[in-house]
Amino acid sequence: MGFNKYVLLALPLAIAPTVVAYGAEQIGKQPPAGAVVDGEGAAKSSRQPPPAKATSEEAGLCDQYGPEFIAIPRMDTCIHVGGLVRINSQYVPGRDVYNVATGKVSQRANAQDTTGLSVRAHLILDARTDTGWGALQSFINVRTTVGDGLRNFTSPSSEFATSISPGGNSATTSVILERAFVKFGGLTAGVGNDNFSTIPPYMFGPVIGELFGTGVKQIAYTHNFGGGFSGTVALESKGDFAGNTVIPGNSLPLGPSVVPYATSVQYNNQLDSSAALIGNLRNDADWGFLQSSFGFAKNAVNAQTLTSAYDPLVGPTSALGWGAGVSGRYLMPFVAPGDEFRFQLSFTRGIMGLVAGLGSLNDYNDPMMKRGIGGIITVPQNMIPTTVTANGTVTSISESSAYSATVMYTHYWSKEWRSNADVGYMQVIMPKAYSNGSGAGLNTQEGNAHLLVAGANLIWAPSRLWDIGVEVDYLRLAQSIQNPDAAFVAAGMPGLKGDVWSVAARLQRRF
Repeated sequence: MGFNKYVLLALPLAIAPTVVAYGAEQIGKQPPAGAVVDGEGAAKSSRQPPPAKATSEEAGLCDQYGPEFIAIPRMDTCIHVGGLVRINSQYVPGRDVYNVATGKVSQRANAQDTTGLSVRAHLILDARTDTGWGALQSFINVRTTVGDGLRNFTSPSSEFATSISPGGNSATTSVILERAFVKFGGLTAGVGNDNFSTIPPYMFGPVIGELFGTGVKQIAYTHNFGGGFSGTVALESKGDFAGNTVIPGNSLPLGPSVVPYATSVQYNNQLDSSAALIGNLRNDADWGFLQSSFGFAKNAVNAQTLTSAYDPLVGPTSALGWGAGVSGRYLMPFVAPGDEFRFQLSFTRGIMGLVAGLGSLNDYNDPMMKRGIGGIITVPQNMIPTTVTANGTVTSISESSAYSATVMYTHYWSKEWRSNADVGYMQVIMPKAYSNGSGAGLNTQEGNAHLLVAGANLIWAPSRLWDIGVEVDYLRLAQSIQNPDAAFVAAGMPGLKGDVWSVAARLQRRF
């Protein structure tokens, strides 16, 4: 029985309670005694003006959800409207960028913009209604961003933005539906947090692991066994993960499948691999939590090039990918109130998005990643061709593997001052690339990569939900290349090892 059939069998169970990114309160089950629900309020509204304020019964309806929720007059729904404004500035020293086809410098460090500024805005809506089956929650978080300099997110290219071409305020990203889900009992459906990783976005810069900042489309179900134990099973969209498309090689940043005679070809994933089965088992206690996670997904690529000679009767080549991890949080109030230690260990074969997110190793348009290694970066993919004929037809494939380890510590120096520090290590293990003979493709391919990321910040919170912080980050990458071009070898194979540091400042106000 194929993996897609197992996915269909798992669908009635599916996916987990999405943990709201900004720490929503646990949903209660029953409204307080005496709560008033007036089903005729809408019909009477044309004759009677609405009350100036909620009645005491209506106000009490929302106490179970927290002080930020208010009752909608003459209705049984509690609502919270909030948001976030974030200003980020960053400095990254310029570095020479190398062309991987020639090994020569394609852009000088002094021609690059070394500073950047971005502004992000979020609008958040949280509505909750109590029912006979428990609470019904609808949650929406929409964001948009403008950027300038090296934080201009709208014009990615093979080079860095130069000082003479800043993005300007017109460089606005598309509006992103970061979170949008409905939660009813243990069922969650929509766009929410991934159910594999638990490392929080405490750092301003890169971290090892996938943060899924734009959310993951999913259907999830969580069952509470009692005593703090729970289990989640979920169908998550693989399109929201990293590493899904095999990138052919060209003269830009080195992709995992350099096919010199078919550079316009992309070996796309098939429709039968659009979902991943993700699950976890978790124990929450007064000391924190411990979670084990797993994931399965089917990888498939076309065995032929997408040209006029493509034969649709030739089926895709596929393999089963999997991943596993363990993570936890240990509260340390004996050091200071609010102190905590977090860790996460992960391994994957064929689901690179479980350990390498779009905001960390995989984002080849991120200036800090690209400059730190001289313009050559690792772009790990779930499954790549290992032998390709001269016309681009795949004759064998293999899956990439990776493991990662991350630790993070949060310390409160006082009620207003806190710091976060993290260290992460990742190793990417790439399949061996072979040649099918004279003139065959796949002569060059990425090899194994080792990545180290570390950072520390200091944040001042002069009032509730208002943060001002500064952070220093460090990244080091060692990358190998299989079967490098002669010109690249003659140039000394530059950029295979390197490091970079960055300074970022953040002002953030939630409401």
